[in-house]
Amino acid sequence: MKKNAVRILALALTAVMLIACASCSQTLLVRFVDKDGNDIQLPAIGVGGGAAAPVADTQPAAPATQPAAPADTQPASDAAPAADSGSDAAAPADAAPAADTGALPTDNAGILTLYTKLVDEMKAAKPAYRRIEYQELPEEHRNLGTVANAVMGIANGMITTKDKAEADPSIHNQGDDPNNIPIRDNPKGCLLTDASKIKSASCKDNGDGTATLVITLVDEDNPKPVEGGATTSQYHTSAMFFPMDQAGIDNIVDKFKAVVTMNSLVLTYTDCTVTCVFDTATQKIKTLTYVEPVDIKVDGKAVFIPINGSARLVDTMEITEIAY
Repeated sequence: MKKNAVRILALALTAVMLIACASCSQTLLVRFVDKDGNDIQLPAIGVGGGAAAPVADTQPAAPATQPAAPADTQPASDAAPAADSGSDAAAPADAAPAADTGALPTDNAGILTLYTKLVDEMKAAKPAYRRIEYQELPEEHRNLGTVANAVMGIANGMITTKDKAEADPSIHNQGDDPNNIPIRDNPKGCLLTDASKIKSASCKDNGDGTATLVITLVDEDNPKPVEGGATTSQYHTSAMFFPMDQAGIDNIVDKFKAVVTMNSLVLTYTDCTVTCVFDTATQKIKTLTYVEPVDIKVDGKAVFIPINGSARLVDTMEITEIAY
């Protein structure tokens, strides 16, 4: 559905160019036609998208320290008793280290390694799960001009809201191929290996037997989706998310080429974030949430009037009720 929403938004942005040319008229009628002059019905235009690296070994906790000497310990003869500093005495050199506490990673590389392990193992297990996906067009990220309001209303009416998604979730049974969980049509859940492509990451214990891992990627222009079964990705966004191939939007824009000249159409994926809640004892994922904002930037010309603008589409996918 996200792919279709992006197409709708691209259509809306193109229509803004047409409206801008006629905005000085008192009466405005907009008719969408293809390059051969045939009417285009809006609902008919694409409406309604090696092995995992092991988790790095954590360092054992610092050796346990010996308790302070009992209060009745006698000082050496003729020596003044040491002042009570309240600190513990150093542990003997041969003291055994404490058991591994399963400490969570704190650096970007370690968090990426752990995430890759968790999501790869989840997809391999093929658990049952509930999936919803919905979109938003935040008003604060629109830079289209006042003439775009009516057109954005069309786009708003055609995307899937969270309420609609909740009312019709996608339910998957144990053993079903999880092809609609990133990465699409791929047994792996993450192909990213370059931690420098991570803008921020965290992994925190929730204190209830679960931990929350969050990864936000560096922005990227025009990433292309990886092919089914690929083992690598040249785009870091594609290595964790479902970006859309710009060719799908170009097909829509092509329908308006008789009246619109498109200088550039850029899809900037910004602050794409995955949140993973998992059981710290079993290392099994409990929920996955993918938030994928894309800024669609248009620069072109309708007839002889230059037009440029942008809008943000935020796609959210929630994977819940995971049962192994």
